[in-house]
Amino acid sequence: MIDYIDIEPQEISLIKEVWICNKEFHEEIDENFTSQYASLDFDTRMNAIVQSGKNLKISIAKKNNRICAYCISSIENCKGEIESLHVLESERGNGIGKKLTQMHLEWLKSKQCKEIGLYVASCNENTIDFYKELGLLPNLTYMQLKDW
Repeated sequence: MIDYIDIEPQEISLIKEVWICNKEFHEEIDENFTSQYASLDFDTRMNAIVQSGKNLKISIAKKNNRICAYCISSIENCKGEIESLHVLESERGNGIGKKLTQMHLEWLKSKQCKEIGLYVASCNENTIDFYKELGLLPNLTYMQLKDW
């Protein structure tokens, strides 16, 4: 059984282990920007989110009392964004990511967001397909110089 629990921003350290798995996943799949992912730091990234002043929703999924996934969403000026989502590889395909994303999309809609979106690494084709299945569509492509 999976338990879905909302946590407070001051409890964000609970997701550190799963966030590190997310970071390592991106380091492995993105040959162009590996160094960017390698330089990411949990405390720096989470402090930026928590201290942003945005309205936040942070949810975790627990299986056998162990956190196996998380989702972070934010709202600022009627714009909703899924900031980060990760499901441990061992738990993928069980609907956990779908459930977390649906919970967060419903929350963003309930807050009357005029726009709801997210950023996803362009090389992460499985995740792009996952989000398409949930109704999100590609809009813009952001491109940047490697190692700039």
